[in-house]
Amino acid sequence: SFWLNEVFGKILFCLADIGCGLVLEEILRIRGEPRWLAALWLLNPVAVNISTRGSADSVICLLVLLTLLCVETRRVTWGAVWFGLAVHMKIYPIIFALPLALH
Repeated sequence: SFWLNEVFGKILFCLADIGCGLVLEEILRIRGEPRWLAALWLLNPVAVNISTRGSADSVICLLVLLTLLCVETRRVTWGAVWFGLAVHMKIYPIIFALPLALH
């Protein structure tokens, strides 16, 4: 990423944060909840600070949210793929395995 641009990673993580907001909005729409609640993620100063510092946690959040979206829409295979990628990048999303299996 250094060879492309020195801020490439930060831009990628900010885009992952925006993706989190979009996926959250879709999950809220499916559940019938107010979609403006997704803006709370995008306006959260902690999430903005973490992604602009260059931390990959926003990518993990995006993968976990994609997993939840696929579970909500009964696309279990894609949910397993997103969850596998999330666990592959960092181990801590494994704590969601039991609740996902029981759902």
